[in-house]
Amino acid sequence: MKRYTSPILMCAFALLLARCGSNGGGSGGGGGDTTPTTVTSGLVYQLDAATYDGSAFPATGCATLTWTDLISALTGTLTGFAGCGSTSGWNGTGATADPYRLVLDGTNDRVDLGTGTLGTKLAGASAVTIDFWVRYSTLESGKYDNNLIYVSVDGAKAGLWINFRGDGANAGKLLIAGRSQTTDSFLEKTGASSFASGTWIHLTGIFNFGSGELNLAYDGSLETASSVGFTAATYTQGTATASDSLTYYNAATDYLNGDIAYVGVYNRELSPAEISQNCTALKDRFPSHTCN
Repeated sequence: MKRYTSPILMCAFALLLARCGSNGGGSGGGGGDTTPTTVTSGLVYQLDAATYDGSAFPATGCATLTWTDLISALTGTLTGFAGCGSTSGWNGTGATADPYRLVLDGTNDRVDLGTGTLGTKLAGASAVTIDFWVRYSTLESGKYDNNLIYVSVDGAKAGLWINFRGDGANAGKLLIAGRSQTTDSFLEKTGASSFASGTWIHLTGIFNFGSGELNLAYDGSLETASSVGFTAATYTQGTATASDSLTYYNAATDYLNGDIAYVGVYNRELSPAEISQNCTALKDRFPSHTCN
């Protein structure tokens, strides 16, 4: 005897299955927080001005003279911040037009990270990535002035270095430089892009000792790497005698006149996707910012 199945019942059954499927788990559409977060793999040092917000101290000034690393609770010491206010010290309300940041006066403000602090953490790494949210206010005119970060590889020799150039046609461009070990020359790359005063940048500096290359990325977009010929395939830390620092202190012109909101240091090279992820994760803190 042939069975007869009602089309109405078949449709009802199909709708029931679809309903169950839409409420179940799996990779289909639905809720979930898809907000990007900063990459944590290989992150060995992290400073975020947003951790010092209005609930901890006044939005303007120097109520605290330390900036604590979020990975190992290492203390960076604010040095030189004597006349704190809108042009020196902690600033910001957390609004997009007024992000939390540390303002450096370009005269003697810097953050002393301690002797050998970063070099020790990075020793043996085949690559290093340094991640910044930064802007400058004014520039000194020299090639190596307006420094963002200095890490000693041995004695007072710079192993890791990034600065804004202030000289001629290169004014507003970034320079990344360093050594894989103490016997290297000071090897460098100048970026192709120039930035105007007051422009927030998501800056990424890449030191690849294994491939012998330096590179820069801005707002998630990588430039073409430059081959510089490091003589060691890993970062080889010697005995540092000078403090690692946010903005160098060898000469008056080395100090940065500008703002730093975030620093992340990795013991590996971030991929293009990870660089873009880091930019996207924090871009809403800054006015009219897009990431590639």
